[in-house]
Amino acid sequence: MAPEITQEQLESTVGKVLQDAAFVFTEPLEDDLPDEGEVVQATLEFTGSKDGRLVFSVPPTFAIELAANLLGIEADDPTATSQKNDAVGETLNIVAGILMESWLGADAQYNLSPPTTRTIPPADTEARSDEATCRTSLAADDEYRVDLAIFVS
Repeated sequence: MAPEITQEQLESTVGKVLQDAAFVFTEPLEDDLPDEGEVVQATLEFTGSKDGRLVFSVPPTFAIELAANLLGIEADDPTATSQKNDAVGETLNIVAGILMESWLGADAQYNLSPPTTRTIPPADTEARSDEATCRTSLAADDEYRVDLAIFVS
């Protein structure tokens, strides 16, 4: 039986992925950062010894910065804007792979669906839902709110 997932696992995994892949530093969110009016949200389902989904939400301006950092281009490059949703989805994909191994163990077998992304109002993000099995909110580069939640069936 797999152990329960913890907020610390979510925080450390998303923090490490953002730092290593995109050169973005995070810390636990102390105060609410203002919403930008919408978020880019990626969702990924997993099956195996545990079934559920991960939901990752970031502001669009952070999604553009994330795309730029992942692609090695400037944030004002139009490619960064056009690739922002893909960058959020790919970041969630990396987070999911690392999180599943640390949570379920290196020998665990599981399947990950391709991430889906969409732009939605911040009030509609599942990543901030109290119904999540576990969730965390981080401050990225001291100005962006980053939310990650896991829902286990």
